[in-house]
Amino acid sequence: RYISVTGVQTCALPISVPTGMRAVSIVPRTAMPTLQPGSLVDIVANGQIIAARGIVLTTLDDNAGMVIAVSESNAPAVASAAASGEAAIVLAN
Repeated sequence: RYISVTGVQTCALPISVPTGMRAVSIVPRTAMPTLQPGSLVDIVANGQIIAARGIVLTTLDDNAGMVIAVSESNAPAVASAAASGEAAIVLAN
């Protein structure tokens, strides 16, 4: 499976979503670190980690947001938090 992202600065080719994962676009309301495809992040909402060790697939122009692969089971919570503006990105290792 591939996704296509318009306005992508870091990747010109379609992005492969790992098996068992879903791609979610997140545009946080707060400043976030500069990330590269392949970086691992946690997604936090309401003071809790709702998805651990997501994989940055690509960043949007000017690092305004990113597309992150998260587990299939966490995707609904991440998408909901992203839509409501509650999702925050935390670097993971």
